[in-house]
Amino acid sequence: TFNLRAAGRYQTRLLLPNKPPAWPELQWGLHYAPLDHLGGDYYDIAHPDPDLLGFLIADASAHSIAAAMVAIMSRTAFSAVAPRYASPGQVLTEMNARLQGLMDERFVTAFYAVFDRRTRVFTYANAGHPYPLLWSAATGGVRPLGAQGFMLGIMPEEQYREKSVELAPGDRLCFYTDGLIETRNEIGETFGTDRLRDCLVTHGAEPAERLTRQIVKWQETFRGTQPLTDDVTLVVAELCG
Repeated sequence: TFNLRAAGRYQTRLLLPNKPPAWPELQWGLHYAPLDHLGGDYYDIAHPDPDLLGFLIADASAHSIAAAMVAIMSRTAFSAVAPRYASPGQVLTEMNARLQGLMDERFVTAFYAVFDRRTRVFTYANAGHPYPLLWSAATGGVRPLGAQGFMLGIMPEEQYREKSVELAPGDRLCFYTDGLIETRNEIGETFGTDRLRDCLVTHGAEPAERLTRQIVKWQETFRGTQPLTDDVTLVVAELCG
């Protein structure tokens, strides 16, 4: 157990950035809760250009030691390719190619996006990951950032298509792994994306850190005494202006 705790600390240092980038137009809220000492969730940052910020959130299948090793392999692939490409689809395609044959029957879901601070354009691609949600400051509405793509490490020739959205001051982006929405309550219901969306509609105008705490509180209240069964990672980004 001592060795697992130590490995968990090393893994956290390796897989998670110490802090988000200090861009004044972006504020962040972070919640990272691995189920065991070692987890399969992670997020990362890249700077393919001084005015471009790349953000990745990923989830290796299962949890504990095997998932942690897969996550580390995925992080290694990301670190090798993300600084070289401004295209999210190209980054996921290159990661997928590098992970072929390395993970046995395991896989990684990932969402990767690049934000251009000059234009406020947010370009993204998805490898089988739950769709992030965008809360609009102008309307108070919430919509998913949907993009199609197969999980990493499974299909050798997969090409990841991109979509883009122009963000406005006050908008919030909510990134998460499936451990957040697949939490169950005492009668077996899942928390689900509908409840997450309701939380964003209710609390979307709150600052990123407070909004993150509200989402976690909603999930904890929903599940009651039921334990978590998967790693949970939640990241909220707020565009301040």
